[in-house]
Amino acid sequence: MMQTELKYDQVQTTMTDLQLKVEQLEGKLNDLEDRSRRSNIRIRNIPEIVNDSTLKKFLRDYFESLLAETGLKDSELERFHRLPRPRNIAESSPRDVIVKFQK
Repeated sequence: MMQTELKYDQVQTTMTDLQLKVEQLEGKLNDLEDRSRRSNIRIRNIPEIVNDSTLKKFLRDYFESLLAETGLKDSELERFHRLPRPRNIAESSPRDVIVKFQK
């Protein structure tokens, strides 16, 4: 009987330690995800006729018109893509675009 209680206590201790470790790892993951989003911008209402092949030029021209004095280079646009359309948004609404800039 005592051996069973000892095993139970060991399992409980291990489980508590693992739960703590999972919480710590979730915190680290959230921090990393937040840091990776720092260089992202979400842009709304870019017409869908601006497709993937023309999106880079459109974005470059768009940012140059907004930030003319900064001299944005193509190489500073690390990546960009359209997000999936949320279920509660009409089909006719353009999907949002996420732009990630190099640091």
